[in-house]
Amino acid sequence: MWAGQKPLQIRKTNKAVSPVAINSPKKMTSVTDRDRSNAYSLLSLFACAQIARAISNNNNRLITLEDA
Repeated sequence: MWAGQKPLQIRKTNKAVSPVAINSPKKMTSVTDRDRSNAYSLLSLFACAQIARAISNNNNRLITLEDA
């Protein structure tokens, strides 16, 4: 500890608190629109990757839904 530094204040709680709940202004009780948007973004990204892989694997024939 150096000069002028205050000792670390540790607040005692009797329940586990996630780091997200500490930083967010409101309680995270349900899935927010942002969470849903992130999930759909990841899902569509994965779908695009699967489709691109199907196209690259089958360059010489018609692409069907089973390839994706």
